[in-house]
Amino acid sequence: NINSELKESDSYIIFHSIKTTFLVLSIADFLKFPAHKQIEIGIAAMLHKLGMLLLPSQLYQKREALTPKELQVIRTHPVISYKTLKTADFHASIYLAILEHHEHIDGTGYPRKLKGDRISLYGKILAVASAYAAATTKRPFREELDGHSGIMDLLKNKGSKYDEKILRSLVFVMSVYPIGTFVQLSNMAKGIVIKTNLKTPQHPILKLLI
Repeated sequence: NINSELKESDSYIIFHSIKTTFLVLSIADFLKFPAHKQIEIGIAAMLHKLGMLLLPSQLYQKREALTPKELQVIRTHPVISYKTLKTADFHASIYLAILEHHEHIDGTGYPRKLKGDRISLYGKILAVASAYAAATTKRPFREELDGHSGIMDLLKNKGSKYDEKILRSLVFVMSVYPIGTFVQLSNMAKGIVIKTNLKTPQHPILKLLI
């Protein structure tokens, strides 16, 4: 059983899960998922790090690089989540997405090294949303990326780690320059993104600062 009084060190997991949920719901809405599918993938996002809470917190709060053995333990968390939720009354697509959220399109992910279409659509969406949420959140061992850098970091792995269609959906939802991103224009003026542009994500609406 999970202790109802979560430790302060667990707050990252909770915040990450909430952030990921907003992202998957935005992507699902963009892809015109019916309401029942949005509910399913939203539940998967909220619970996808459950297995991490069942591991020693010092592993995912460690400031130094993980040892190979510690990394192996961390990589069990999707399986722990899967086994825990499979005993409950959840739709199979929910715990399957959770099991697959660290799988990569090219087969280099874990825990089952699935490739391409062997990964469920929910799993592909959850993988992209969770990776973006992690990249743009501060951790004990690294600083967070801003929204634009987070998008560009994921795009580097288009077609290898992440599904191209899902990445494209994230770009349209968040824009290449998400709201709140600081930018410098070609004329050296500086501004902040205040509104995204779905038609041309590379040209957001700015408020000039300098």
